[in-house]
Amino acid sequence: NLVYVPGSKFYEVWKTTNFRAVTFSTYVFNLTNPEQVLNGSRPKFKELGPFVYTERVNRTAVNFSDENPPKTIMYGHTFHYVYNAALSIGPPSEMKVIAPDLIYLYSGKTGGKPFRETTVDQLLWNNQYTVFSFALKNFGIYESRNSSIATPTSVNTGVEDIRNVGKVLAVDGKRPDMWRKLDHAITQNVKIYFLVSIFVTPVLFFLVVERVSPGLKVGASAKLLVSSICRSVRLYAVNLTASVHRSDVQLLVLSALVSDKADPATNWEERIYCKPTEACPPKGLISLRQCLQKYGGEFDMYASLPRFLNADERIRQSMDGIPEPNQKEHGSFIHVEPVRLELTGLTLEGLERIQVNVLMANANKDYQQMKGPYYFPITWYSREAGAEKETVDILKTQILDLQTTVALAVQLVCGLCGLLSLVFAAVLTTVCIRTKKQSADDSNSSTILTYTVLSLAFDDYDSPDVKVPPSPSCVKKQRDKMGEFIR
Repeated sequence: NLVYVPGSKFYEVWKTTNFRAVTFSTYVFNLTNPEQVLNGSRPKFKELGPFVYTERVNRTAVNFSDENPPKTIMYGHTFHYVYNAALSIGPPSEMKVIAPDLIYLYSGKTGGKPFRETTVDQLLWNNQYTVFSFALKNFGIYESRNSSIATPTSVNTGVEDIRNVGKVLAVDGKRPDMWRKLDHAITQNVKIYFLVSIFVTPVLFFLVVERVSPGLKVGASAKLLVSSICRSVRLYAVNLTASVHRSDVQLLVLSALVSDKADPATNWEERIYCKPTEACPPKGLISLRQCLQKYGGEFDMYASLPRFLNADERIRQSMDGIPEPNQKEHGSFIHVEPVRLELTGLTLEGLERIQVNVLMANANKDYQQMKGPYYFPITWYSREAGAEKETVDILKTQILDLQTTVALAVQLVCGLCGLLSLVFAAVLTTVCIRTKKQSADDSNSSTILTYTVLSLAFDDYDSPDVKVPPSPSCVKKQRDKMGEFIR
């Protein structure tokens, strides 16, 4: 029931887990003093949002391999976004902001302006790079989302080894060890749990887990390979929580970019991604440069938690207008059901919050007197996803309760066997003691009998002091002798 094969309860639950009504909220940072920044002043921002969209995610093209039972399952996703005006602060197509000009940074040419005024809609979805009125490239942060189809993913069904169930075997036909040779080299002796980014985009990744290996506990961690940033990210199990739909379904909370683990200066797992010729990024920032290079860009883009949560404090303190972050409102979590080894490992809920930043330094005359360098924030999003209540109910009644019942039955049988073993041991001990006592008594009797037989056999040595009655002839002789003596 816990593998991806047709007919299994787990597969039926997985197949129906479509995040149909995901709330996608995004915020943008408006630079309010671009001219002053170019003249040497501190950058000042105003956070605008939320701009809310309803996201619909569906699995498509689910196919199994030809083996019986199948060893792999292949699938894709489709995404659709619908603007929710009732929950947004205003129409993104009308509200304008000033932000770093990604097209200027992409071109690498001088003679332009590092900052650009644009609508929120253009910044997020439709930032066209045009030459002579021809659209050559779209630099919208989320442009590859709407009505898009993710690259096909192949996953281990777990029929040969339950520990590998849900492990990603390939994305778009490429094995995980082909995405990042460095990861493969340093982790060849370490168990890796793979996480699939369902959005493949040059400047943003979404952390959406299909399944992690069961058996994680509070205090443990899982290293997850995120293909869209060409590296692994370690999530830490920080506590347990109840499902939003059922209080009797306990989930394990996995958190990303934990404060004391996100610094390359103290954590070697972060430091291995630093290039020898370049400085490591500050604490709490993940470089996207390597992945962006395959798209032909030289962006110094970085991912972080919103408002630089758990990042180097000097980043936020070098700019004005960025509110203080907190773990509850700006942390990123996924809620997984692998409290015990025998259970599912299925991700039922997720609260993803990621911020996109760009590093800007005074590289040429276009920057005038700008100080820095600065890690300019552009946008951050909050994406709350979760399985529907019906799916959680099926998981609880048809898998978890069954597992608990079986485990209880096994415990009862083991307990009964243990009790019977104790009774048998007690009976066996009693029998052994009685047998030993009887054996000792028999041994003593045998010794006495043997000694008596030996005593009767030898007259000269150790004869027992026993008087034997005389025979009749001896009695007559003694009488005759006595008569003669009297006479």
